[in-house]
Amino acid sequence: MTRQANLEDIYELAPMQRGMLFHSLLSPDDGTYVEQCAVTLNGPVDHAAFWRAWDLVVARHPALRSAFHWEKLAAPVQTVHRSAPLAREEEDWRSLGAEEQAKRLDDLLSTERREGFRLQAPPLLRITLIRTGDESYRIALRLCHLVVDGWSIGIMFSEFVEAYRAHCRGREPMLAPPGRFRDYIAWWKDRDTSASAAFWQNHLDGYRPHPPLFLETGPGEAGEPRERPQDLPHDWEQISLAGLAPELRTFARTKRVTLHTVFQAAWAVVLSRATGLDDLVLGTTFAHRPAEVPGVERAVGCMLATAPIRTRISPATSVDELLRGVHEMIVAARDHLGISLTGIQEALPDTRGQQLFESLVEFQNMPLPEIDLREEKLELVDVHMDTRAHVPLTLLVLPFDDLPVRLVHDRRRVGTDAAHRLLDAMRRTLHSLVSGERLVADLDADAAVRTHVPAPGGGPALSSASRGSAATEAAISALMREMLQVPAIDPEDDLMALGMHSLLGTRVVNRIADEHGVTVPLGELFAEPTVGRLAALIDGAAAGTADGTGGAPAPVAAAPAGPDLAAEVVLDDAIRATAPPHWTPEPGRVLLTGATGTVGRHLLAELLTGTGATIDCLVRADSAEEGHGRVRAALAEEDLWQDSFADRIRAIPGTLSRPQLGLTEQEFMELAEEVDEIYHCGGVVNFLPPYRRVKPVNVDGCREILRLAAAGGRTTPVHHVSTTGVFGETDGSGGGPYREEPLPAVPPRQDHGYGQSKWVAERIMSLAADRGIPVRIHRLGRMAGHSRTGRWKLGDVLSEAIRACVVLGQVPETDAPVDLTPVDYAAAALAKLARAGLPGGEVNHLTNPAPFRLSALAEAMEAAGYPVRTVAPDAWYRSLLELSRTSADGKWGMVLDIVGPWARQIGQGLEEGPYETVRTACALGGQPVCPPADAELLGHYLRSFAAAGFIPAPGEVTAG
Repeated sequence: MTRQANLEDIYELAPMQRGMLFHSLLSPDDGTYVEQCAVTLNGPVDHAAFWRAWDLVVARHPALRSAFHWEKLAAPVQTVHRSAPLAREEEDWRSLGAEEQAKRLDDLLSTERREGFRLQAPPLLRITLIRTGDESYRIALRLCHLVVDGWSIGIMFSEFVEAYRAHCRGREPMLAPPGRFRDYIAWWKDRDTSASAAFWQNHLDGYRPHPPLFLETGPGEAGEPRERPQDLPHDWEQISLAGLAPELRTFARTKRVTLHTVFQAAWAVVLSRATGLDDLVLGTTFAHRPAEVPGVERAVGCMLATAPIRTRISPATSVDELLRGVHEMIVAARDHLGISLTGIQEALPDTRGQQLFESLVEFQNMPLPEIDLREEKLELVDVHMDTRAHVPLTLLVLPFDDLPVRLVHDRRRVGTDAAHRLLDAMRRTLHSLVSGERLVADLDADAAVRTHVPAPGGGPALSSASRGSAATEAAISALMREMLQVPAIDPEDDLMALGMHSLLGTRVVNRIADEHGVTVPLGELFAEPTVGRLAALIDGAAAGTADGTGGAPAPVAAAPAGPDLAAEVVLDDAIRATAPPHWTPEPGRVLLTGATGTVGRHLLAELLTGTGATIDCLVRADSAEEGHGRVRAALAEEDLWQDSFADRIRAIPGTLSRPQLGLTEQEFMELAEEVDEIYHCGGVVNFLPPYRRVKPVNVDGCREILRLAAAGGRTTPVHHVSTTGVFGETDGSGGGPYREEPLPAVPPRQDHGYGQSKWVAERIMSLAADRGIPVRIHRLGRMAGHSRTGRWKLGDVLSEAIRACVVLGQVPETDAPVDLTPVDYAAAALAKLARAGLPGGEVNHLTNPAPFRLSALAEAMEAAGYPVRTVAPDAWYRSLLELSRTSADGKWGMVLDIVGPWARQIGQGLEEGPYETVRTACALGGQPVCPPADAELLGHYLRSFAAAGFIPAPGEVTAG
């Protein structure tokens, strides 16, 4: 249960990211929050330098190596990967005419906007280098808005230019140290928002959100439904203010306001005329880079804040008074951006369940880098940018000299002709301002559009026939009372009016999936947010209908069917023993994968001390030197490094997910001929991604290891490190005993991609054993820290569960056994089993013969001076849920993901089945001995946790 080896960091989301994630999940097909930039260059491009420069940019900024996870988590988190290789996408369109090239680029960008990004799979950016002529290129850059803002794109291009220039000249780039997005996230934590909440309460006092915005120009243009399934709902129109831009800049200076103020005020007047409203709130997006955050000006990430700017429009108001009021409000708003929109709305109970605004103003004044590559004979010809938010109307002022103004509109709410007229009214309003009109009434701002009230789309109120069962309604009511912190909820109460917002919505969906086995799309949740409707959806999913009454298939269902695991058990027919098996009691060369992982580093130390072999370590690195340094650092981190190891470790840059392990054919064959044994310990150990994401490493990598074993002039023994997780979930009878024998052909119930991938990998290994390849399978249990040093790879789920018990001062009262195996024992036992002779398909369980029981943890905590009491498992789980809710710590959500189902199982009297270890015990002959997971061992771990600052010292914890 260690974290994925490639995982560098994990933290929660900034408020703006949470909002973007919510809207991306709510409307996944809308194409919003995909940032696109197309750059045209003339001149020769050094392709190698081009990609090296972009690789450096990605490597420098954690945000560009980040992914997002939310399913089954109490709060969404972002995970930073140590490496996230950027795909090298190149196209040659020289044979196409200019018109066809433009169409091809438009199709590329439209398709990718429609499909969006897989948020769990970094990097969340794509770059395509398109050759349009012998010396002309287009760079198509696409990024997920959750990881960048406009300022960040400027930083990225600036660094790319400097790095490209340096690589073209044969030197390394000299770039200033980047800022860290983590520091921005830390800035948000534990903020006192009371002053800002009071400011926004005062600013919005008396404001009531208006009905949804629908604008049309005539009876036939009431928003435009999509004509084709592939059409995106958001489109845009644009005008240039080239002739007016100098006058606008002079006007702003004369009035002592910013250009932002001028555009904000003008748009408020235009919308006031279009809607007939005199009290408007427009959202305004600010670059949000607090001075207190170190290096913030050099950090890449989504550092934005949106504030509700209220403007009262009266025909009798003077233009000067309007501008002064808007300017003062924008300036004041900048001082109160340290509270999220959700926090603002929570402070305004009368606005719950309603949108504060439906139009945004984005004055994009981020610093644009100078793309000067004249010495490289490259000329910048054009830059095109495309950003689309989820709201019905977004007015963008782009950062170019001619002040282009773009109106992004949701065609379902504001038709194309209406958008044209609004933009034209904006141009005329700005012209009126610089022409010296004194009163708002005199501004030429009429757009000739009118509000449109759509026909009611909802059905009648819920009847008893379309509501859920009493039991389901009671369960959902209890859940929502807990989530919303309200004493009572009627089945037909509007949950949004009671305070449900985006972040709570994702948590509600996850809790329903966790507790009822039903996935409710966010769109369904917010379409009719009542307890009765939710209960009907859940019951309908169980019955296979929309409402449980025999209607159409439900839009919600149990979690989607996973991959056909049995069909995944495939091995190239050429991978089989065609030469005699080779084994020696004293190997000279050994290949180890996963040497930098938790188990791998301990196994490496055992091989170095227990044999005289040189160890070839397959490592993801750009060079052997870098790989050697990574391996050395991994051993040093566990106090396992010895200087005598240096000459016996050979780092091989490669990766399990690539054919031939990422090696050339010659390198692959030389390795196959030289190694005496293979220890396959590498893989993605992460319970968050689905099967398809971990398959390339965990499954395809196994096939490449077996291909290596069967290549060359001999067949090499393979020791495959598996997991007891291959047995899947208990069937309710406790399962087991799990025998030390190959897996059956029928896969078990398994709900996460990691366990699924390990089952497929182990079945493939057994298939290879049947073909004569010497294979021994080592199933490891839950890995704990080193039994003597107490060192533990902190942050895995097991250590987090122990931390939760310490922080809560509570331990679940149960005798249910849990496997807890010290990693040093597992590594030592595996190394000794490898010396037992030529493998023949055997399976060994490297688990603790004396299972861990939680009473031992309670005893260890008491002995160490921690307050502790035992509570019922369900009470402990509720306390953990409350801790997750109040601490806003995404890591507690990871604990809930794994511990939650287990806590409910033990509450029902279900137990983890025992693992047979008879074959392993006989093969080991009594050595090494696995330390029992008793209070003494747990106390050792607690002291190590406290020394590392992972848990508080005993005197710092109060009784739970």
